[in-house]
Amino acid sequence: MRGDQGRAGWKSAPWNRRFRSGEAIHNETNETGSTRLIVRTLGTMAHRSTQPPTGGAATPRVAGGRDLTGARAPGLARRIATMLYDLLLLFGVLVVGAAVYQIGFALITGAADISGPARLPFQLYLLVLIAGYYLYFWTGGRETLGMRAWRTRLLRADGRELGAADALRRLALAALTLLPAGAGLLWVLFDREGLAWYDRLSRTRPVLRVKPERKRG
Repeated sequence: MRGDQGRAGWKSAPWNRRFRSGEAIHNETNETGSTRLIVRTLGTMAHRSTQPPTGGAATPRVAGGRDLTGARAPGLARRIATMLYDLLLLFGVLVVGAAVYQIGFALITGAADISGPARLPFQLYLLVLIAGYYLYFWTGGRETLGMRAWRTRLLRADGRELGAADALRRLALAALTLLPAGAGLLWVLFDREGLAWYDRLSRTRPVLRVKPERKRG
């Protein structure tokens, strides 16, 4: 009997009530902290799951490059028109360059015609002019006359501007793949993204620029 009364008195003592109250607060604090930790962990996992992948071939964007998602490649007719425009301008460049070379050759050698062994340096000179033409217009965000007329821009597969090595590689591969009856160009009719052989091999691609809207007066 006295034992029961002692235990009841111990439980009802003021200092014991304060102790039990503190224990309850401590337990509640632990439970609240655990709940917050669980909620924070779940929120972090949900945030990570909604982020796009940072690597792999499916990622269309690289730091410093343009996002090519949804970009359209020019069709076969537009590509041919662009090439014809560029060839006309390139022909004019070659005519002027050949005339300059002819005048210099005549002043140095006194010969009126370039013939014999002298033709090889002349042909190499013309090749340098062709390479220089495309190297200049395909790099640095510039455009050829045909590209400007037909709203075409040339970029790398990662969305960046072409460098000198990219332009020379594209030019060489285009020349090689166009030799078999233009097969490298005709491949755009079958490619799922409308790319030519030299586009894929050189890891470059032409994209259509959005036509600017005219301001209504």
